[in-house]
Amino acid sequence: MKTKFNLLRRNGVFYTEDTTTGKQTSLRTKDETEAKSLLNAKNEAQRQPNLNLHLARAYLTASDPAFVERTWQTVMEQLQSRGKDSSRERYATVFKSASYDALRQKKLLETTADDFFAVFKDGKVSIVYFLKRLHNFALSLGWIAIPIRPRGSEAINSRASCESFRFSTTSTVFQSCSRTSRCFRVPA
Repeated sequence: MKTKFNLLRRNGVFYTEDTTTGKQTSLRTKDETEAKSLLNAKNEAQRQPNLNLHLARAYLTASDPAFVERTWQTVMEQLQSRGKDSSRERYATVFKSASYDALRQKKLLETTADDFFAVFKDGKVSIVYFLKRLHNFALSLGWIAIPIRPRGSEAINSRASCESFRFSTTSTVFQSCSRTSRCFRVPA
């Protein structure tokens, strides 16, 4: 059986070459045994794609046993436990929203961009804003290995490109601009 990737060496650095497209990607190593190991892993992933998640779980469980069992509810609780009282109240109020129900018991390891799209479907600026904060918090803690949030998710809100919204626990008005994915405090 022909392999999907071949190994090349250029200026002492090892690369893989996709045999179908010809695209070359650096393995960022000069060690031949490490390069062969990475090459074998890439080829094996192509041969048995259903095995990838099981192998990832095995490796991650060895490094952090809680990694494979952690849910988004755990991330929500950790985020709610930080900051000032007003911030904690705000997070508690937002995370009670029914928009987060589908994501709440989902394991971090099994989360896909489609799960985020389901939350974005609600279309409320504050829901999208706090989901981004939740995602970035989990990423900064190392609880998710790679970003899940789809790029351009700030444009998912199909209403006006800039909207105002008011937090239920404060009287502060924020304006969210989906073109720049930033929120601005509007002077009262």
